[in-house]
Amino acid sequence: AVAIDNARLFGEVQTHAEKLEARVRERTLELEALYGITTATLENPDLDSVLSLALHLATQALRCPAAAVHLADPAELHLAACLDNGAYGLAELLDAPAALSLLSHLSSDSGPWIADDPPADLFGDRVRAVAVAPLRAHGHSLGLLSLWSAIPYSFADSSLLLTAIADQLGAAVENIQLRQIARQSAIIEERERLARELHDAVTQTIFSAGLFAEATRESD
Repeated sequence: AVAIDNARLFGEVQTHAEKLEARVRERTLELEALYGITTATLENPDLDSVLSLALHLATQALRCPAAAVHLADPAELHLAACLDNGAYGLAELLDAPAALSLLSHLSSDSGPWIADDPPADLFGDRVRAVAVAPLRAHGHSLGLLSLWSAIPYSFADSSLLLTAIADQLGAAVENIQLRQIARQSAIIEERERLARELHDAVTQTIFSAGLFAEATRESD
């Protein structure tokens, strides 16, 4: 009886340890996703590279095979990055007018949108679960992060993590865009400075030529 009871207790401890180890692995992937996006933004301010890495980290953390990012232009959304390994054809699906219309509507929401068995006419027969979260920074909508799976209820308990990743990515996108604006402003300012210097140099040359011509006439 003692041996049986010890075996039962050992089994329970082992099961608990396995569950704890699985949770640690999950939390590690989640933290790697959040930390990785921030690190990528600091180390490489290239928007395409950051988006590509962010999608890779997001699919790992949320255990799904496909993801995409739409960014907001002044007039409409456009597909900025896509990761699906060719399995879903997301690049074509997400550029379709019907899908863009739905995603544009979702971009105005403040929280994530999670759907099981989404409309096949929008996303195809293979997509059985979709999770969409707006990219926001300082109250401004910058676009959308979407994740896709062929397994129903893949994102049933993922709204908090999805929101955290989307917020982190939104902050990264805003930082990169601000850097690009600052860089463009610096380039424009430098061009204007060179133009002023060139204008001043040309003006001085013309003025000097005029003085020389006048002096020549007086000497004649």
